[in-house]
Amino acid sequence: MAASSRPGGIPVVMPNMDLTITEATVAKWLKRVGQSVRAGEEIVEMETDKAVVPIESPAGGTLIEILAPEGTTVALGQQLGIIEP
Repeated sequence: MAASSRPGGIPVVMPNMDLTITEATVAKWLKRVGQSVRAGEEIVEMETDKAVVPIESPAGGTLIEILAPEGTTVALGQQLGIIEP
């Protein structure tokens, strides 16, 4: 997936959750572009073959871009979105 053209944002990344999981699907974004988020707030739900897992915002700010829309399968470490502090 292409990197964002927006400089200075904080990436929301698919974390490494389990040694057997290599990818997950974006089940639902809990925040929309333009909405404020707090550090540690759940902003997206990821579905693996084992469970639906919420991903927390790495920082407070505004969600300015979603790079992986709902239904997209992503690899561990792949960027999901961007937060502007």
